[in-house]
Amino acid sequence: AYLQDVPGDYRQQIQQDYDIRINTDDLLSIMVNSKNPELAQMFNLPMVSYQITNTGYTGGQYRILGYLVDKEGEIDFPQLGKIKVRGLTRFELAERLKQELTGRGLVNDPVITIQFLNFKVAVMGEVARPGTFEVNSDRITLLDALSRAGDLTIYGRRENVKVIREENGQRMVGSVDLRSAELMDS
Repeated sequence: AYLQDVPGDYRQQIQQDYDIRINTDDLLSIMVNSKNPELAQMFNLPMVSYQITNTGYTGGQYRILGYLVDKEGEIDFPQLGKIKVRGLTRFELAERLKQELTGRGLVNDPVITIQFLNFKVAVMGEVARPGTFEVNSDRITLLDALSRAGDLTIYGRRENVKVIREENGQRMVGSVDLRSAELMDS
């Protein structure tokens, strides 16, 4: 059982400052919208479709193309060229692109939406469905990740779950006791 030492009336402030910083090898979806869609369209990468064939089954899927952050921390954006993005948040990059597009007279009123296309979490070990799962938000908790993997099996050790995180170019390993309130900090 989880959270065994948490009283029924437990409350905890949720950390809100979890803005992810853009890093090398991130794949970014950058959508530019405007009151004049024709002007904005040239900045949007197309959505591509492809077929998957597997033993008699054929299915189609759509995929959004994205901007890959290169080893110098840059993307090559239409009309603007190379832009340094490493270290910025999605909001900071959107603001920078707005300034560049309006400053150069390319789009007067851009609305820019940026998403990470390759933000994933891997769950391994004694879980029902080990694997890699896409994350469509800026945040995922350990409970979220375990839920996506179908929870620990009855053989999983809840008192010593290893968590590996990458932050600021470093890999950190920690242990979490799922029976304890410390799980709420994950």
